[in-house]
Amino acid sequence: MAKCERPVWTCCLVFLWLALVPGILYTHIAVTQLLDPLTSLPNNIVAGFDETFKFAHLKGESQKVGTISLAALAKCNYNPSISGCPSSPPLNSTGVDTQNQKELLTGIFSTTLDTVRKVTNDIYFGISDLQPTANNLNDIVDAMNQLNDTMPCGAVIASYCSIWQNADTIVSGIGQVDLAIDTFKNSKEVKAWNDNEEFFVFLHALPYFMVIALFFFTVFHYKGGVCCCCSGGSRCACLALVPYILLWMVSFLIYAIVLVVGILTKNFKDRVNIGELNGNPNLEQVVEHIKIAFPEFWDLVFADMETALTTLFAAAFFFTIANVMIGVFSMCECCCRPFKKSEETIKDKI
Repeated sequence: MAKCERPVWTCCLVFLWLALVPGILYTHIAVTQLLDPLTSLPNNIVAGFDETFKFAHLKGESQKVGTISLAALAKCNYNPSISGCPSSPPLNSTGVDTQNQKELLTGIFSTTLDTVRKVTNDIYFGISDLQPTANNLNDIVDAMNQLNDTMPCGAVIASYCSIWQNADTIVSGIGQVDLAIDTFKNSKEVKAWNDNEEFFVFLHALPYFMVIALFFFTVFHYKGGVCCCCSGGSRCACLALVPYILLWMVSFLIYAIVLVVGILTKNFKDRVNIGELNGNPNLEQVVEHIKIAFPEFWDLVFADMETALTTLFAAAFFFTIANVMIGVFSMCECCCRPFKKSEETIKDKI
């Protein structure tokens, strides 16, 4: 059994045990932070589009817009469901007060439809299936810009009939909007995160591959640090090296993969394209755009995940360095055999 004839070597081993602590803590913190946003990702994306982007309210609010427009048109005794919408303003100079309808429309847009309009006109989210809705909302806003509190019936019929017609088109085409939103909710990137959920849970156990590996190497060190194939070696020490090497390789490879993926993601975001978005933008463009244009959506869906992945990257960095240090130290001890007894000492024992 090896005694502490070489305290520097033993102190280095103790240091390596301590070097594992930051990686273990960072891994547990990162995985704990990551599991909730990861498992909640589909629901958060649904909530993001339905509530943050207001698409869940598009049909109901558009119906309200149509009802308000009919109320304004009724003041001029005009029913577009029967008479249709004229191609040009009719010659009717009778003045009516539509202030209430104007304010109601303005309120609906400020609370809901302006957000939907912003998304459907967005350079990335405004995919082709959302363009009809974007055009209808733009036409409604253009007509609303022509509204005054008091207007002649000719102008009322022209403006409010256009608003009613576009609102009705939005309601009738809501199925196409739902299909378009589903392409975001069920994108391949979302499915990839869901498919890897079990892997991230497994990361909780990952630090202990290296802990167990270092335990076996400590046994090797305690038994003299010499293989049985060398003079003065120990079978027990030699046997401890086998699980050490296997577990070290598992720990090193997985943490190295996490580290490399993190580095590639950080440095090559401009080469990862998001095909579901308009214009096939790269990941870097999408991330920066969402942070600036839609901060509430980013905070709901991605902010916590970004923080957790940054912590996981730090854990992989610490553990990869620790693994390399442990690997180098074990190779040096196996090669240098600092605890090997001299031939004379072995003969004396015999």
